[in-house]
Amino acid sequence: MKKTITAAAIVLAAAGCGSSDHRAAGNTKPSVASSKTACDPAGDSCMPPDHPSTSAIAVPVLEVGRSMPIQLPTSDGTAKLEMTATALTLRHPKGMDNPKDDQLCFAFKLKNTGSVAYKANDMTAAISWVWFGLDGQQMHNSDAAVTGACEDLGKENFGSDQAAPRPGKYATGVYAIAVPKAPGALEITDFDGLPLFRLNYGPQSAQVPIVARAQ
Repeated sequence: MKKTITAAAIVLAAAGCGSSDHRAAGNTKPSVASSKTACDPAGDSCMPPDHPSTSAIAVPVLEVGRSMPIQLPTSDGTAKLEMTATALTLRHPKGMDNPKDDQLCFAFKLKNTGSVAYKANDMTAAISWVWFGLDGQQMHNSDAAVTGACEDLGKENFGSDQAAPRPGKYATGVYAIAVPKAPGALEITDFDGLPLFRLNYGPQSAQVPIVARAQ
């Protein structure tokens, strides 16, 4: 069953920004690559990469106990938020749609640090995910997870029942995600498929290569 989470305000603030470096037509000197790196577009000192069209950036890892500034373009404007991973655990509940799946419980705290609110049914605020296996397999979304298997970590979020804090407030929740019983890592994306961050939930997850599409 394909799953898309609405209003889960997750957008990578560290995915890089900027424009190409244009040289004068009469300059015969060979171009030298700049040392500029990816940046947080929310920051005032953002320095863009020289060649964003050819330089893909590795998808950053959101670790338990760490926070990540994120931005979400909603129908009411850009929402600025902070995502904190509070728990990440792999479980093996009975009743999985696919017996070859496990269930990943991703608990989080989401704080609205900006002035723009967003609604739980705002489709522009939807997220999805892609599973990448260590052996090279790629799978979009997943089968249905088992309701209640992650509830000890917080309120489970399904469908339109999402955490959507107002400006200055925060909310907590848990995503229950079915993943294959194989070494892999999970990439969280926005509604358009833009990589946001990755979750390394297993002992071999860090070995799984996930590279963002060039921006």
